[in-house]
Amino acid sequence: GHPMQHDSQEALGNVLTLVNQTIGRSDELRRYVHLFQGKMQSKETYTNAPELQSTTNERTFNIFPCNITGDVLNIEAGIERSLSESVTSTNQELGREVERTAVSRFEVLPEYFVVQFTRFGWRQDTNSKTKILKPITFPMVLDVGRLCTEELQAKMKDERDVLKIRRDKALEKRKRSRQKTVEAEEVEEDDKPDVIPEVFGNTNGFYELSSVISHKGRDADGGHYVAWCKNKGQWLVLDDDNTAIVTEDDVQNLRGTGEAHIAYVLVYRSRDPDTHSPPLHF
Repeated sequence: GHPMQHDSQEALGNVLTLVNQTIGRSDELRRYVHLFQGKMQSKETYTNAPELQSTTNERTFNIFPCNITGDVLNIEAGIERSLSESVTSTNQELGREVERTAVSRFEVLPEYFVVQFTRFGWRQDTNSKTKILKPITFPMVLDVGRLCTEELQAKMKDERDVLKIRRDKALEKRKRSRQKTVEAEEVEEDDKPDVIPEVFGNTNGFYELSSVISHKGRDADGGHYVAWCKNKGQWLVLDDDNTAIVTEDDVQNLRGTGEAHIAYVLVYRSRDPDTHSPPLHF
């Protein structure tokens, strides 16, 4: 026999579970409780059975599964679809089938938002996992603000407005720098590093892509996994013991082209690790 390859998402999920368990056991680490763990609020209603009472519940997540079936072509649409589901089942009390609809929204956003494309499914005819090869685009800066609860949106509003002003100033500065030489010693207020937060978590809904796990091949139990990471503004590809510099276009090409390397797990971060600044959407 030989060692069996395991799903990278399962391996990462086990690591994040251990991290969260360690954080939960220590009062000194409580500021990191939402480093990877987010929380969703879900409201369940019965569309064809109004006599049944609607319910609201909460659940946490470390890795968010992104549904890419049907007409989904980008990560934003996939996340939104994953937050809504409808299930038809038999209700014993009513003695008939009822349709349960659950609509979820983000109640707490983690510092690092880990998204897994649900690219593998089970085929009964081959009795194996198969891979969905359709292209799914993803942005360098992801905005999930509108997918949050109304309460969280209200809390984020002021900070989001400030970020938009900072973005406009940065765009204006970029425009001026093309027209004339900017003095090297010129430092504006917005260029100064932001302060490290006392409690980690995302408070504005904006995320910057920081790493990708790609998979090459058709079989979930085979193929090859590769990591793509952003370090000090430069993208790198880490393929076993080989490391190379790549471009942002190379990373975005991981949206999917046949059996070539295709994005499977994406890690979005809330702030730059050096300046601690949140991403500005250009």
